[in-house]
Amino acid sequence: MNIDPDAVPLAPLPGDNMFVIEDGDVPLAPLPKTGQTPVAPAMGMLFAGIFLALASLRRREEEN
Repeated sequence: MNIDPDAVPLAPLPGDNMFVIEDGDVPLAPLPKTGQTPVAPAMGMLFAGIFLALASLRRREEEN
């Protein structure tokens, strides 16, 4: 057997042994969204932090 290094190896042609692969019950749900988080919780935490910072500054001024 001689191997020709320049030739492209070919697979045998399909014969009568072909068959169909059934997909079955594949869920067709949409993919989950990534990188799109709601802004409301972050804004709520930001405003709560600002409120707490201002409240603590006000309490410090009243104590002095």
